[in-house]
Amino acid sequence: MQKLNSTILRKKIPFTLYSNSTRCLYHRSNFYTFLPRSHSSQPYRPVNKTFTIHSFRMSSSGKGKQPGEGFSASIPHAERTADEPRENKCHSLTISRIQDINDTIRIFELEAATQDGSTDFAFLPGQWLDVFTPPYPERPGGFTITSPPSALHPPPDSPKKPYLELAIQKSPSNPPASYLFQDTPKLIASELLIRVGGSFIYPPSPKRPIRRLVFVAGGVGVNPLMSMLSHIASLVKAGEDQDFEIRFLYTVRCTPSGDLSKIQFLERIQREIKSIGPRAELQLYLTSGENRKIGGGELESTMGADGTKLDIQRRRINKDDLLQALGPVSERNEVVCVICGVPRMTDEFIEIVRNAEGMKETNVLFEKWW
Repeated sequence: MQKLNSTILRKKIPFTLYSNSTRCLYHRSNFYTFLPRSHSSQPYRPVNKTFTIHSFRMSSSGKGKQPGEGFSASIPHAERTADEPRENKCHSLTISRIQDINDTIRIFELEAATQDGSTDFAFLPGQWLDVFTPPYPERPGGFTITSPPSALHPPPDSPKKPYLELAIQKSPSNPPASYLFQDTPKLIASELLIRVGGSFIYPPSPKRPIRRLVFVAGGVGVNPLMSMLSHIASLVKAGEDQDFEIRFLYTVRCTPSGDLSKIQFLERIQREIKSIGPRAELQLYLTSGENRKIGGGELESTMGADGTKLDIQRRRINKDDLLQALGPVSERNEVVCVICGVPRMTDEFIEIVRNAEGMKETNVLFEKWW
């Protein structure tokens, strides 16, 4: 494994970022990438005149770097994802709704800023947005889309306008996240400049046969998996049969009050699982933060938000849980496992699943966002 150390250097360089809905200037380290000009007649407008440029000196040892390995949380999103695919243009969206799930998580709905609410972009489940916010538009935040692509194309009779949804965690040291945790009235109807990017997607590419799809989510790592699960549910609702089983393993810290409604996306996951049908199952694991289990790690049942029984394990996910979710060894060549969570959990689970008998390494998909 490679150990990667980084030193952040900052310097202020006066210049202006100009953008319209189809083009934006974007810096990467000491490079300034001017994305292709479109044929739009919209004028470019100045966004800021002085940027703080972040460049990095890195020392490493070993042969090659595993995805996400050695990255520091202080590295800006744009630097961390510099090699990821991105759109070559930006779009203007308006914040239309904000919901506080708990003290640290907010859900945002963003609508197209055009007069008729139309959109000229698309995304795949699992992708994220570069989000440019004041006062540092040169340093975009990276926030995962949690809505399905179908939310951009509601039925003609739907009261809902086309929208994107983001779930954002409070982070005072992250300027874009800090900006988006201002008082709600200050943010509603304000515009954000965004761009779609990322290669952690569903359905996986290249296309492959899937007998069973296993989602493993930890904490805020549930975000891209929420978009993927919602996408599958939307296909089922549209009459497109999804001929495979789904196991959704979700481990998350229990809220201080013990209120399950404060757990990010739990109620929505339950609804989507129910709408997909009996071939889909949710397994919930609650921990108490530093302690890996609550009480004796016992199984308990309660009534879910959708009126169905919800089984809860008061402990963290373990190796046996993962192997059981993967199903019979003889069928694992067509099992796809999608993992996203906190660093230690993600690394551990990737290793377990990759080494599980019968699993194809190429069928273990993951994102390391740190």
